[in-house]
Amino acid sequence: MAPHQALRCCKRAINWVPVLFVNLVVGWSYYAYVVELCVYTIQNHAERISYLVVFHAFLMMFLWSYWKTIWSTPASPSQAFSLPRMEKELYEREERAEMQQEILKKVARTLPVYTRMPDGAIRYCKPCQLIKPDRCHHCSTCERCVLKMDHHCPWVNNCIGFSNYKFFILFLTYASLHCLVICATVTQYFIKFWTKKLPDTHAKFHILFLFFVAALFFISIVSLLSYHLWLVGKNRTTIETFSAAVFTSGRDKSGFSLGCSRNMTEVFGDRAKYWILPVFSGQGDGQSFVTRLVHIDPEQANSVLQHNGKSRTDGEPKLCTVEHTSEGTDEKGALILPRFRLYFAFRLVFSDFALFVFRQWSVSLGNVSQRPTAGWWTVSLKLLVSRIPGQKRPLDVCPHRPSLVDVKHHAFFKGFSFHFAQMSNRSQRATQLMGAVSS
Repeated sequence: MAPHQALRCCKRAINWVPVLFVNLVVGWSYYAYVVELCVYTIQNHAERISYLVVFHAFLMMFLWSYWKTIWSTPASPSQAFSLPRMEKELYEREERAEMQQEILKKVARTLPVYTRMPDGAIRYCKPCQLIKPDRCHHCSTCERCVLKMDHHCPWVNNCIGFSNYKFFILFLTYASLHCLVICATVTQYFIKFWTKKLPDTHAKFHILFLFFVAALFFISIVSLLSYHLWLVGKNRTTIETFSAAVFTSGRDKSGFSLGCSRNMTEVFGDRAKYWILPVFSGQGDGQSFVTRLVHIDPEQANSVLQHNGKSRTDGEPKLCTVEHTSEGTDEKGALILPRFRLYFAFRLVFSDFALFVFRQWSVSLGNVSQRPTAGWWTVSLKLLVSRIPGQKRPLDVCPHRPSLVDVKHHAFFKGFSFHFAQMSNRSQRATQLMGAVSS
């Protein structure tokens, strides 16, 4: 065996030491609780049976989720993210970094990849020789790229990512509940042994030590569980918390957040009956994600549509772009629409009411120069496409996976802006007519 292979085997064996430690603690706690507490210390049969049933129920769920977290293979990117043979040869022969980036950009146009390096370069993994999907990172311990990688956990000797993040959350949940059950049921006997109300037996040491170990693990696990539940609510990973994802528009820690409810659904699924079970029920494939704000290259969007079996017809507008400059676009041409239809309708009614009030006010003044003109329709259009209160930045209607729904949104907005242009012309002609009559 070569020295480097022997070193790798030793490293892999050492990585299992934390897992072995956890299993030894669980095994000793089982003996201390079942034998020393329930068999030798508790005299009431009903209390003993109830304690054993509850203890084994939480222990079973804890071990189930724990071993699912350990033995779930981290999901890796598909072959679609590997460089084609011709581009791979060109990339390896090319020595200039800018030309290598051009090759990667050409391949990335056909992939749903919208995050970049801090310098704007395509995220490429040289050991795995593939373009990294969004939220994918290379783990040096597992020696592979992991989809939606959160971190490498030594206590399970596995990478926590897209394929087992739900199992990891459930493992922390059931571990904390298991420790809580132990603390709650052992407390009265801990106090009795501590105050000398029970005689000193061989069970005293096990019960006292069991209480301290369970309390210590409970505090530690609950702290970690609270942090990861916060991450789930924000739709972030541990890596993204310390280093925010970089989009074409810049860094954004909340770029993947879709609201607490949708964020939870992305991890646990839309069927609540599977939430408490360590079975995979999450949404998506781990290779593409919907985001709050992404400015997509039109060529890249059309390539993704064709890859998904869809194509843009001549009558459909381009995805994520506007062919004319309107009040409803930002400086890069991306549409900015409100999130809620009700809010959209309210602004429309309010703009009509404001226009009516100012028209009546202008007529009462009798001064043509002070009457409002068709600019109020422009103001109402600006109201419709402005930011939602409390929103840090506007929302883009186009997710990472463009669909025909996005085309409908764009067609609706373009037709709506055309309607406003017609109403603006009518308003301007009516104002001129009113001025001529009053004069």
